[in-house]
Amino acid sequence: MQLNENLDSSMTQNRRATDRLDALPTNQDILAAVKDLSNHLAQMERLLKEQSTAFPNNDLDKPDYDGHRKAHIKLEKTEQTISGLKIDATKTIIGIILVFIFGLMSAGFVTKLTSLQVTQTNSTGK
Repeated sequence: MQLNENLDSSMTQNRRATDRLDALPTNQDILAAVKDLSNHLAQMERLLKEQSTAFPNNDLDKPDYDGHRKAHIKLEKTEQTISGLKIDATKTIIGIILVFIFGLMSAGFVTKLTSLQVTQTNSTGK
């Protein structure tokens, strides 16, 4: 009885080993996977090369990633300064226009008062 059980167990183990061998990839599968990996790696290298052209070169003639970041910070500060100057200029122009309009209105008001006084003087003098 023990012998039959050992024999069954041994046969089951052999079947499992054979199944594992059948599940192993063939040389063709490995070669296809290596080719796919090689193509993917080539695409990644091209992409990295394209992306590195966005960065200025440093003194070692390598992409200056930190310099690129600093350049963006500098551009942002410049844009904020220019935006502030635009706002100040707009406020100044609006102020000048309002002063001009107020001046015209004041001159018109003074002229109207003068004409009313002249009209009253003429009407009382008759």
